[in-house]
Amino acid sequence: MTTGSAAPAPNFPRDDSLDQGPVEIDTLLAALRTRPIAHRVRRIQQDPRFHRDDLAEHFLAEAAARILDDPGAAQENTALAIAVAEGLDASAFGPSRLSDLLGRCWARHGNALRVYGDPHGAEKAFGQARSFLRRGTGDRRLAARCAELEASLLKDQQRFEAAHRRLEDAITIYRRGRIQPALGRALVVKGSFLLFENRPESALRVLREAVPLLRPEDDPRTFVLCAHNLINALNGTGYSIAAHALVADIRRLYERLGDHINLLRLDWMVAEINLELGRETQAEQGLRAVRQGFLDRGMAYDAALVSLDLAVIYLEAGDPFRMRELLEAMIPIFQARSLHQGMIAALILFRESVALRQADTALVRDLTGYLQRAQRDRTLRFRPTS
Repeated sequence: MTTGSAAPAPNFPRDDSLDQGPVEIDTLLAALRTRPIAHRVRRIQQDPRFHRDDLAEHFLAEAAARILDDPGAAQENTALAIAVAEGLDASAFGPSRLSDLLGRCWARHGNALRVYGDPHGAEKAFGQARSFLRRGTGDRRLAARCAELEASLLKDQQRFEAAHRRLEDAITIYRRGRIQPALGRALVVKGSFLLFENRPESALRVLREAVPLLRPEDDPRTFVLCAHNLINALNGTGYSIAAHALVADIRRLYERLGDHINLLRLDWMVAEINLELGRETQAEQGLRAVRQGFLDRGMAYDAALVSLDLAVIYLEAGDPFRMRELLEAMIPIFQARSLHQGMIAALILFRESVALRQADTALVRDLTGYLQRAQRDRTLRFRPTS
């Protein structure tokens, strides 16, 4: 939630524990712990002892660390960072520097809201970020990073031309400044966009350019994401054997990071590679295991996409019985999990098409594309193209 939408909270009594000389960040954090987000925001707004830039930086770092595994916590942390920055003394901190900090906080908040599934809130947050950066120091590297983050929102909104323009703005700044790690990261993002648009040949070229710019010891997650997308692009361009040869290396990297979710995604990709290599039995077994892994973690959206990959196998095998069995099992599970009603309605429509023997791979592709878009925009409704 943004700071502007916080529910009213009572005034807080003065906390004597904060009056014992210079206050450490841990003491300030302890005073906020266990409070609802609206109360924490109000506490920060009311008490000038929280108005310090190192506390804002702490909340931004915490948000960055949690955005993938807990985007709800990430967007709360960016909201807290905004509240802290808004309380800073512009005359003491410097008006332009403060505008830079607020622009960075709002851009991070926009990205957290995007990942959390609130595209409209994210769009407003990025508008705020641009407004503050226009009044800032003109730090081009900061402007590039904010453009890079906003490009991901535009991609999620299917505004691909605008997304590529914003990302190219960032890439141009990084190239001119010879900021290689940031350039490598932006190229990995561009490769992800191209894969999302089903342009694996273009993605492969971009990702190959990114690889020598990345230092795995400095940014291991970006390096692993690049390798993951490289495998995906190789498979998508027909180099499935080469893609399969890289799997063991990336698996070791994910295990070193303790990234169990992306290990599941890697197993999902391995199943797709097996399918490309004509190993239907291994592909089906792998997809079933991945689907169950996502369900065990409450990740109904990802489980739904894996289920559609299984549906394609059964369609192409001409096995309507296993298709119906899959759908009858999955819909009640997804109704009890996190899929919103538009997604459930689309899956029910697909089940009815299977019952009437009207389902085909084109319908599965339509449904897969819809689920990818609807994850970011819950107002969408499913409209098959045929």
